[in-house]
Amino acid sequence: MIPTIRTSELKRALNCGASIVLRPKVRSRQGDDGHEGAMLHYLIARRAIDELGAEGPEELAAPDVPAGYRLPAFSMWIVGWAIRHIRETVPDDWTLMVEVGLAYRYERWIQSGHIDLLAISPDGKSVIIIDWKTGRKIVDPASENEQGNGYLALVKRAWAEIQNAMVQIVQFYADEEAGFDRVSTVVVGPEIVNGVVSALDNRMGAQLDRQDELHTGPWCDYCIGPSCPALRAEMEELESMKMTLTPEALAATGPEPDDLTLSKFVEIGRRLATPIDDAIAMAKDRIKRNGSLPCADGGSYVLRPHGGQYSLKDGVQPYTYYRRAKDLLESEERFSTTVKISMSRLIDEIAEERGINKGGAAPVTAKGVVDATLKPLLDQAVNEWLVKI
Repeated sequence: MIPTIRTSELKRALNCGASIVLRPKVRSRQGDDGHEGAMLHYLIARRAIDELGAEGPEELAAPDVPAGYRLPAFSMWIVGWAIRHIRETVPDDWTLMVEVGLAYRYERWIQSGHIDLLAISPDGKSVIIIDWKTGRKIVDPASENEQGNGYLALVKRAWAEIQNAMVQIVQFYADEEAGFDRVSTVVVGPEIVNGVVSALDNRMGAQLDRQDELHTGPWCDYCIGPSCPALRAEMEELESMKMTLTPEALAATGPEPDDLTLSKFVEIGRRLATPIDDAIAMAKDRIKRNGSLPCADGGSYVLRPHGGQYSLKDGVQPYTYYRRAKDLLESEERFSTTVKISMSRLIDEIAEERGINKGGAAPVTAKGVVDATLKPLLDQAVNEWLVKI
Protein backbone atom coordinates (compact mmCIF):
# COMPACT_ATOMS: atom_id res chain seq x y z
CA MET A 1 0.00 0.00 0.00
CA ILE A 2 1.43 3.37 -0.98
CA PRO A 3 1.35 6.07 1.71
CA THR A 4 -1.10 8.96 1.76
CA ILE A 5 0.53 12.18 2.94
CA ARG A 6 -1.47 15.26 3.82
CA THR A 7 -0.19 18.53 2.42
CA SER A 8 0.02 19.89 5.97
CA GLU A 9 2.56 17.13 6.72
CA LEU A 10 4.90 17.83 3.79
CA LYS A 11 7.52 19.71 5.78
CA ARG A 12 7.97 16.70 8.05
CA ALA A 13 7.81 14.06 5.30
CA LEU A 14 10.25 15.91 3.01
CA ASN A 15 12.87 16.13 5.75
CA CYS A 16 12.53 12.78 7.55
CA GLY A 17 11.89 9.67 5.48
CA ALA A 18 11.36 7.45 8.51
CA SER A 19 8.47 9.62 9.67
CA ILE A 20 6.48 8.37 6.68
CA VAL A 21 6.31 4.89 8.23
CA LEU A 22 6.37 5.97 11.88
CA ARG A 23 3.58 8.56 11.76
CA PRO A 24 0.70 6.12 11.06
CA LYS A 25 1.70 4.06 14.12
CA VAL A 26 1.06 6.87 16.60
CA ARG A 27 -2.26 8.46 17.56
CA SER A 28 -2.79 11.82 15.88
CA ARG A 29 -2.72 14.87 18.09
CA GLN A 30 -4.62 18.07 17.56
CA GLY A 31 -2.88 21.29 16.59
CA ASP A 32 -2.65 24.22 18.96
CA ASP A 33 -5.79 25.88 17.54
CA GLY A 34 -8.27 23.16 18.63
CA HIS A 35 -12.00 23.84 18.55
CA GLU A 36 -11.38 27.56 18.11
CA GLY A 37 -9.48 26.94 14.88
CA ALA A 38 -12.15 24.62 13.48
CA MET A 39 -14.89 27.14 14.25
CA LEU A 40 -12.95 30.07 12.77
CA HIS A 41 -12.31 28.18 9.52
CA TYR A 42 -16.00 27.33 9.29
CA LEU A 43 -17.22 30.87 9.98
CA ILE A 44 -14.83 32.39 7.46
CA ALA A 45 -15.94 29.92 4.79
CA ARG A 46 -19.61 30.44 5.65
CA ARG A 47 -19.38 34.22 5.32
CA ALA A 48 -17.31 33.97 2.12
CA ILE A 49 -20.11 31.88 0.59
CA ASP A 50 -22.94 34.07 1.88
CA GLU A 51 -21.37 37.50 1.35
CA LEU A 52 -18.81 37.07 -1.44
CA GLY A 53 -20.51 34.41 -3.55
CA ALA A 54 -17.75 31.87 -3.02
CA GLU A 55 -18.23 28.29 -4.13
CA GLY A 56 -17.98 25.70 -1.36
CA PRO A 57 -18.95 22.16 -0.45
CA GLU A 58 -22.60 21.36 -1.16
CA GLU A 59 -23.21 21.00 2.56
CA LEU A 60 -20.74 23.09 4.53
CA ALA A 61 -21.25 21.51 7.94
CA ALA A 62 -20.41 23.20 11.21
CA PRO A 63 -17.40 21.61 12.95
CA ASP A 64 -17.78 18.88 15.52
CA VAL A 65 -17.31 20.80 18.76
CA PRO A 66 -18.65 20.14 22.28
CA ALA A 67 -22.30 21.03 22.86
CA GLY A 68 -22.67 24.64 23.90
CA TYR A 69 -19.21 25.63 22.62
CA ARG A 70 -18.93 29.30 21.74
CA LEU A 71 -16.08 31.04 19.98
CA PRO A 72 -14.10 33.13 22.50
CA ALA A 73 -15.00 36.82 22.32
CA PHE A 74 -11.36 37.81 21.80
CA SER A 75 -11.27 35.74 18.58
CA MET A 76 -14.36 37.15 16.89
CA TRP A 77 -12.38 39.88 15.10
CA ILE A 78 -10.62 37.22 13.01
CA VAL A 79 -13.67 36.36 10.91
CA GLY A 80 -14.36 39.95 9.88
CA TRP A 81 -10.66 40.55 9.25
CA ALA A 82 -10.46 37.52 6.95
CA ILE A 83 -13.48 38.60 4.89
CA ARG A 84 -12.06 42.09 4.55
CA HIS A 85 -8.70 40.62 3.49
CA ILE A 86 -10.38 38.52 0.80
CA ARG A 87 -12.14 41.61 -0.55
CA GLU A 88 -8.83 43.49 -0.72
CA THR A 89 -6.82 40.61 -2.18
CA VAL A 90 -9.05 38.84 -4.71
CA PRO A 91 -10.31 40.75 -7.80
CA ASP A 92 -14.10 40.90 -8.09
CA ASP A 93 -14.27 38.99 -11.39
CA TRP A 94 -12.25 35.97 -10.18
CA THR A 95 -13.89 32.67 -9.27
CA LEU A 96 -13.71 32.23 -5.51
CA MET A 97 -13.76 28.84 -3.77
CA VAL A 98 -13.47 27.83 -0.11
CA GLU A 99 -12.76 24.53 1.67
CA VAL A 100 -11.42 22.98 -1.53
CA GLY A 101 -10.52 19.31 -1.06
CA LEU A 102 -8.03 17.91 -3.57
CA ALA A 103 -5.96 14.74 -3.93
CA TYR A 104 -3.55 13.30 -6.47
CA ARG A 105 -2.03 9.84 -6.82
CA TYR A 106 1.61 9.88 -7.85
CA GLU A 107 3.38 6.67 -8.77
CA ARG A 108 4.65 5.99 -5.23
CA TRP A 109 2.49 8.13 -2.95
CA ILE A 110 -0.81 9.96 -2.64
CA GLN A 111 -1.04 13.65 -1.76
CA SER A 112 -4.20 15.00 -0.17
CA GLY A 113 -5.00 18.54 0.84
CA HIS A 114 -7.72 20.93 1.91
CA ILE A 115 -7.26 24.49 0.64
CA ASP A 116 -8.90 27.19 2.76
CA LEU A 117 -9.34 29.64 -0.11
CA LEU A 118 -8.67 29.36 -3.83
CA ALA A 119 -9.33 32.03 -6.46
CA ILE A 120 -8.94 31.56 -10.22
CA SER A 121 -8.69 34.35 -12.80
CA PRO A 122 -11.26 34.65 -15.63
CA ASP A 123 -8.75 33.34 -18.20
CA GLY A 124 -7.93 30.36 -15.96
CA LYS A 125 -4.20 31.06 -15.98
CA SER A 126 -3.66 32.66 -12.55
CA VAL A 127 -4.57 31.59 -9.02
CA ILE A 128 -4.50 32.95 -5.50
CA ILE A 129 -4.13 30.42 -2.68
CA ILE A 130 -4.68 31.49 0.93
CA ASP A 131 -4.06 29.31 3.96
CA TRP A 132 -5.52 30.53 7.28
CA LYS A 133 -3.41 29.76 10.36
CA THR A 134 -5.45 30.06 13.56
CA GLY A 135 -2.88 28.66 16.00
CA ARG A 136 -0.45 30.65 18.12
CA LYS A 137 2.72 28.99 16.87
CA ILE A 138 4.51 30.92 14.15
CA VAL A 139 4.92 28.94 10.92
CA ASP A 140 7.26 29.37 7.94
CA PRO A 141 6.49 32.35 5.69
CA ALA A 142 4.99 31.71 2.27
CA SER A 143 8.35 31.81 0.49
CA GLU A 144 9.57 28.85 2.58
CA ASN A 145 6.30 27.11 3.39
CA GLU A 146 6.07 23.52 2.18
CA GLN A 147 2.31 23.42 2.72
CA GLY A 148 1.74 26.38 0.41
CA ASN A 149 4.00 24.81 -2.21
CA GLY A 150 2.11 21.54 -1.87
CA TYR A 151 -1.23 23.27 -2.39
CA LEU A 152 0.16 24.84 -5.55
CA ALA A 153 1.11 21.36 -6.82
CA LEU A 154 -2.43 20.08 -6.21
CA VAL A 155 -3.94 23.10 -7.96
CA LYS A 156 -1.62 22.67 -10.95
CA ARG A 157 -2.68 19.02 -11.24
CA ALA A 158 -6.36 19.96 -11.13
CA TRP A 159 -6.07 23.00 -13.43
CA ALA A 160 -3.22 22.28 -15.86
CA GLU A 161 -3.54 25.65 -17.63
CA ILE A 162 -2.43 27.58 -14.52
CA GLN A 163 0.73 29.60 -15.23
CA ASN A 164 0.95 32.15 -12.41
CA ALA A 165 0.24 31.90 -8.71
CA MET A 166 0.19 33.96 -5.53
CA VAL A 167 0.34 31.98 -2.30
CA GLN A 168 -0.38 33.59 1.06
CA ILE A 169 0.09 32.29 4.58
CA VAL A 170 -2.09 34.27 6.99
CA GLN A 171 -1.23 33.93 10.69
CA PHE A 172 -3.93 35.79 12.58
CA TYR A 173 -2.16 35.73 15.94
CA ALA A 174 1.27 36.70 14.62
CA ASP A 175 2.64 39.58 16.67
CA GLU A 176 3.61 42.10 14.02
CA GLU A 177 5.14 44.36 16.65
CA ALA A 178 7.53 41.48 17.39
CA GLY A 179 8.51 41.27 13.73
CA PHE A 180 6.29 38.40 12.59
CA ASP A 181 4.25 39.11 9.47
CA ARG A 182 0.55 38.33 9.76
CA VAL A 183 0.43 37.96 5.97
CA SER A 184 3.35 36.58 3.98
CA THR A 185 3.15 36.29 0.21
CA VAL A 186 5.08 34.58 -2.57
CA VAL A 187 4.36 35.17 -6.25
CA VAL A 188 5.63 32.69 -8.86
CA GLY A 189 5.43 32.46 -12.64
CA PRO A 190 5.47 29.71 -15.28
CA GLU A 191 9.07 28.67 -14.56
CA ILE A 192 8.04 27.54 -11.08
CA VAL A 193 4.39 26.63 -11.63
CA ASN A 194 5.03 24.29 -14.55
CA GLY A 195 7.66 22.35 -12.64
CA VAL A 196 6.08 22.30 -9.17
CA VAL A 197 4.45 18.86 -9.50
CA SER A 198 7.51 16.97 -10.74
CA ALA A 199 9.80 18.79 -8.30
CA LEU A 200 7.62 17.81 -5.35
CA ASP A 201 7.36 14.21 -6.55
CA ASN A 202 11.14 13.94 -6.95
CA ARG A 203 11.76 15.27 -3.46
CA MET A 204 9.22 12.92 -1.93
CA GLY A 205 10.69 10.02 -3.90
CA ALA A 206 14.08 10.70 -2.31
CA GLN A 207 12.53 10.39 1.17
CA LEU A 208 10.58 7.26 0.23
CA ASP A 209 13.97 5.73 -0.59
CA ARG A 210 15.19 6.61 2.91
CA GLN A 211 12.39 5.39 5.14
CA ASP A 212 14.94 3.89 7.54
CA GLU A 213 16.59 7.27 8.20
CA LEU A 214 15.39 9.46 11.07
CA HIS A 215 16.26 13.14 10.95
CA THR A 216 14.98 15.35 13.76
CA GLY A 217 14.51 19.10 13.41
CA PRO A 218 11.91 21.90 13.32
CA TRP A 219 9.71 19.66 11.16
CA CYS A 220 9.03 17.47 14.21
CA ASP A 221 6.02 19.68 15.07
CA TYR A 222 2.91 17.51 15.42
CA CYS A 223 4.81 14.39 14.37
CA ILE A 224 5.13 11.59 16.93
CA GLY A 225 6.94 13.62 19.60
CA PRO A 226 8.30 11.54 22.51
CA SER A 227 7.54 8.33 20.57
CA CYS A 228 10.30 9.12 18.05
CA PRO A 229 13.18 6.61 18.42
CA ALA A 230 15.80 9.24 17.53
CA LEU A 231 14.49 11.69 20.11
CA ARG A 232 14.25 8.99 22.76
CA ALA A 233 17.86 8.02 22.14
CA GLU A 234 18.96 11.65 22.36
CA MET A 235 17.02 12.16 25.59
CA GLU A 236 18.53 9.02 27.14
CA GLU A 237 21.99 10.32 26.32
CA LEU A 238 21.20 13.70 27.87
CA GLU A 239 19.53 12.15 30.92
CA SER A 240 22.69 10.69 32.44
CA MET A 241 24.92 13.77 31.97
CA LYS A 242 27.59 12.18 34.15
CA MET A 243 31.29 11.79 33.45
CA THR A 244 34.67 11.68 35.13
CA LEU A 245 36.32 15.10 35.08
CA THR A 246 39.62 14.42 33.32
CA PRO A 247 42.56 16.83 33.08
CA GLU A 248 41.79 17.19 29.36
CA ALA A 249 38.16 18.14 30.01
CA LEU A 250 39.25 20.61 32.71
CA ALA A 251 41.82 22.19 30.42
CA ALA A 252 39.21 22.56 27.64
CA THR A 253 36.88 24.53 29.95
CA GLY A 254 37.27 28.28 29.56
CA PRO A 255 35.42 31.46 30.53
CA GLU A 256 32.97 30.94 27.62
CA PRO A 257 32.10 28.08 25.26
CA ASP A 258 33.70 28.19 21.81
CA ASP A 259 31.59 29.13 18.80
CA LEU A 260 30.88 25.59 17.57
CA THR A 261 29.84 24.39 21.04
CA LEU A 262 27.50 27.35 21.41
CA SER A 263 25.85 26.82 18.03
CA LYS A 264 25.47 23.10 18.76
CA PHE A 265 23.59 23.86 21.99
CA VAL A 266 21.27 26.18 20.06
CA GLU A 267 20.56 23.50 17.45
CA ILE A 268 19.90 20.79 20.03
CA GLY A 269 17.63 23.10 22.00
CA ARG A 270 15.60 23.98 18.94
CA ARG A 271 15.35 20.35 17.92
CA LEU A 272 14.05 19.28 21.32
CA ALA A 273 11.86 22.29 22.12
CA THR A 274 8.68 21.12 20.39
CA PRO A 275 8.91 17.44 21.44
CA ILE A 276 9.44 18.54 25.05
CA ASP A 277 6.39 20.82 24.85
CA ASP A 278 4.48 17.89 23.34
CA ALA A 279 5.60 15.59 26.15
CA ILE A 280 4.42 18.07 28.81
CA ALA A 281 1.02 18.43 27.11
CA MET A 282 0.65 14.65 26.77
CA ALA A 283 1.70 14.14 30.39
CA LYS A 284 -0.99 16.56 31.58
CA ASP A 285 -3.63 14.74 29.53
CA ARG A 286 -2.53 11.38 30.95
CA ILE A 287 -2.55 12.65 34.52
CA LYS A 288 -6.08 13.95 34.00
CA ARG A 289 -7.10 10.44 32.98
CA ASN A 290 -5.06 8.42 35.48
CA GLY A 291 -4.44 10.76 38.40
CA SER A 292 -0.62 10.70 38.23
CA LEU A 293 2.34 9.89 36.02
CA PRO A 294 5.03 7.55 37.43
CA CYS A 295 8.74 8.42 37.21
CA ALA A 296 11.75 6.10 36.90
CA ASP A 297 13.09 7.18 40.33
CA GLY A 298 9.91 6.07 42.11
CA GLY A 299 8.27 9.49 42.31
CA SER A 300 5.33 10.66 40.25
CA TYR A 301 3.99 13.78 38.61
CA VAL A 302 0.58 15.22 39.51
CA LEU A 303 -1.26 18.37 38.48
CA ARG A 304 -1.38 21.23 40.94
CA PRO A 305 -3.72 24.07 39.86
CA HIS A 306 -2.67 27.69 40.34
CA GLY A 307 -3.85 31.07 39.10
CA GLY A 308 -3.32 31.87 35.43
CA GLN A 309 -3.74 34.76 33.05
CA TYR A 310 -6.97 36.74 33.19
CA SER A 311 -9.27 37.13 30.18
CA LEU A 312 -12.57 38.90 29.68
CA LYS A 313 -15.66 36.83 30.34
CA ASP A 314 -17.79 35.93 27.34
CA GLY A 315 -19.90 38.91 26.33
CA VAL A 316 -17.83 41.52 28.21
CA GLN A 317 -16.46 44.20 25.91
CA PRO A 318 -12.90 45.51 26.44
CA TYR A 319 -14.10 49.11 26.70
CA THR A 320 -16.28 48.13 29.69
CA TYR A 321 -13.19 46.80 31.46
CA TYR A 322 -11.08 49.86 30.63
CA ARG A 323 -13.80 52.32 31.66
CA ARG A 324 -14.17 50.67 35.07
CA ALA A 325 -10.41 50.36 35.50
CA LYS A 326 -9.98 54.05 34.70
CA ASP A 327 -12.48 54.95 37.42
CA LEU A 328 -10.13 53.29 39.94
CA LEU A 329 -7.21 55.56 39.06
CA GLU A 330 -7.16 59.33 39.16
CA SER A 331 -3.82 59.58 37.39
CA GLU A 332 -4.00 59.16 33.58
CA GLU A 333 -0.26 58.47 33.61
CA ARG A 334 -0.72 55.50 35.95
CA PHE A 335 -3.65 54.20 33.93
CA SER A 336 -1.65 54.40 30.69
CA THR A 337 0.86 51.88 32.06
CA THR A 338 -1.90 49.23 32.14
CA VAL A 339 -2.70 49.57 28.42
CA LYS A 340 -0.79 47.53 25.84
CA ILE A 341 -0.08 49.28 22.55
CA SER A 342 -0.96 47.16 19.50
CA MET A 343 -0.48 49.03 16.24
CA SER A 344 -1.57 46.07 14.12
CA ARG A 345 -4.88 45.70 15.93
CA LEU A 346 -5.47 49.45 15.80
CA ILE A 347 -4.93 49.40 12.03
CA ASP A 348 -7.37 46.48 11.75
CA GLU A 349 -10.08 48.29 13.71
CA ILE A 350 -9.65 51.57 11.81
CA ALA A 351 -9.95 49.72 8.51
CA GLU A 352 -13.09 47.96 9.73
CA GLU A 353 -14.78 51.05 11.16
CA ARG A 354 -14.00 53.38 8.25
CA GLY A 355 -14.39 50.80 5.49
CA ILE A 356 -10.92 51.43 4.06
CA ASN A 357 -8.02 49.17 3.14
CA LYS A 358 -5.44 48.30 5.80
CA GLY A 359 -2.57 49.23 3.52
CA GLY A 360 -1.50 49.23 -0.10
CA ALA A 361 -1.69 51.85 -2.84
CA ALA A 362 -5.13 53.28 -2.06
CA PRO A 363 -5.17 57.07 -1.43
CA VAL A 364 -6.31 56.59 2.16
CA THR A 365 -5.41 53.49 4.18
CA ALA A 366 -5.65 52.61 7.85
CA LYS A 367 -1.88 52.25 8.05
CA GLY A 368 -1.41 55.67 6.45
CA VAL A 369 -3.77 57.25 8.98
CA VAL A 370 -1.92 55.63 11.88
CA ASP A 371 1.52 56.53 10.50
CA ALA A 372 0.54 60.18 10.13
CA THR A 373 -1.25 60.49 13.46
CA LEU A 374 0.49 58.22 15.96
CA LYS A 375 3.90 57.18 14.64
CA PRO A 376 5.46 60.55 15.65
CA LEU A 377 4.60 59.68 19.26
CA LEU A 378 6.19 56.24 19.25
CA ASP A 379 9.53 54.51 19.21
CA GLN A 380 9.67 51.00 17.78
CA ALA A 381 11.97 48.40 19.33
CA VAL A 382 14.27 46.26 17.20
CA ASN A 383 13.89 42.51 17.57
CA GLU A 384 16.82 40.23 16.84
CA TRP A 385 16.12 36.80 15.36
CA LEU A 386 18.63 34.00 15.48
CA VAL A 387 18.64 32.76 11.88
CA LYS A 388 20.81 30.05 10.35
CA ILE A 389 22.18 30.92 6.90
